[in-house]
Amino acid sequence: MDTLTPALLLLLGALGYLWFNGVRAREAAVAACRHACSQVQVQFLDQTVRLSGLGLARAPSGSLSLRRHFRFEFSEQGSDRQPGMVVLLAGQPTQVILDGAASGRLVIPMGST
Repeated sequence: MDTLTPALLLLLGALGYLWFNGVRAREAAVAACRHACSQVQVQFLDQTVRLSGLGLARAPSGSLSLRRHFRFEFSEQGSDRQPGMVVLLAGQPTQVILDGAASGRLVIPMGST
């Protein structure tokens, strides 16, 4: 029982870290979406942001990092819903993609570290 306690605490700590890291990544995705939508003057529907993909990719520095894809929706005229996606690499947004009916597909590169 004594060896199980540290292992359980370690597992709980790791799960807590992963949850907190996921919350921070979603907040970064929401901020990037909000910024990109304001640039092209469309309405960002912030309650629609959801994780749609998770994988490993190389960061510009060459290190292996976590890549997350978030889907969201935006509105061009207030009564429609259009799909969008934001890509985060190592917790930083790299691009926002807006698939609008009127504007077609628009890829907005974001600053990455």
